[in-house]
Amino acid sequence: MEEWGDIPIFPFTVEELKQNPNKGDDIFFRRSNLMIDVGYNNGMDKITLFRIKHEESDELFLNLPSSSWEETLIDSIKYFESIEDYEECAYARDVLSRIQE
Repeated sequence: MEEWGDIPIFPFTVEELKQNPNKGDDIFFRRSNLMIDVGYNNGMDKITLFRIKHEESDELFLNLPSSSWEETLIDSIKYFESIEDYEECAYARDVLSRIQE
């Protein structure tokens, strides 16, 4: 498994996401759960989830500010319940309960 500090390249292009916005949900929510946990434990005010290749020379970064963490975790829980991945769902619930304390 990669180190949490390594910023992976998102496996879909900007154009692919425009055509099918939900295509990257699984990888987005898995990475969000991990990085929100890391960000919270390290007192960060934002986390970087992915690098996104855009055209030949451009590279974008997908950041998530701490003000969005709670809502993202709630969406993550709903997503993982819908695909019946209860282990990842429980992880998201655990992280959510810690940031709400």
